[in-house]
Amino acid sequence: MLTEYDVLQVQDAIIANLVCEHIEEWEFPVETHAVVRLPASAQTAYEMQSRGWTWGDRTLATTISLRRAPQSSKISSRLTISAELLDADEAFPMASAGFEGDRRFYVTAELSRSIGDAVLRQWLADVDEALTCRIGGVLAGFLQLVRHDDCAEIRLAATDEKWRRAGSALALYSVALQQAYDWGCKSVVGRISSRNVSVMNLYAHLGAKFSNPVDVFCKEVG
Repeated sequence: MLTEYDVLQVQDAIIANLVCEHIEEWEFPVETHAVVRLPASAQTAYEMQSRGWTWGDRTLATTISLRRAPQSSKISSRLTISAELLDADEAFPMASAGFEGDRRFYVTAELSRSIGDAVLRQWLADVDEALTCRIGGVLAGFLQLVRHDDCAEIRLAATDEKWRRAGSALALYSVALQQAYDWGCKSVVGRISSRNVSVMNLYAHLGAKFSNPVDVFCKEVG
């Protein structure tokens, strides 16, 4: 069953994004590329690849419980965390470096950088307010936290690699958890790549539970 479907046009590419419960006979009358997300299994991976689809990633749902107040983390005095309107142009160089190969943006089998960056720019343009981390006024990271009925979602987050040792990522996530708790949310959810070990370790440190593995496949269809 098809549960989500949207189409994105960047440059000369028309990209179909699908979330499905099982393999179907999809038709793409105008799209040039397609990305399909399916529940992870060895059989699904084998069948999709036999149909010419390229396996791109396995993502995991993350859930951080807020039944108790989140533990406060000591934030370096060098770091300034605040909520502000995100400047997409300012955030792009850092995000482009951090998200290289990320299948949310790199939707072609050959990992086209130009298309990946174009998709990323659209994502950043859709971010309104975000938590930002600055060091001496320089943007060191950002986190988009979206409020839902009883949970908050970390939709997009990136930090500049050169500032990670200063604790920029942990600071952003800690403030985000406290914000969600203050909103009255019961949990903070998200979805991450299983290939991103550093992010998985960060979520594990924050007490996250991992579930619902999803495999991502892509194919040129037009």
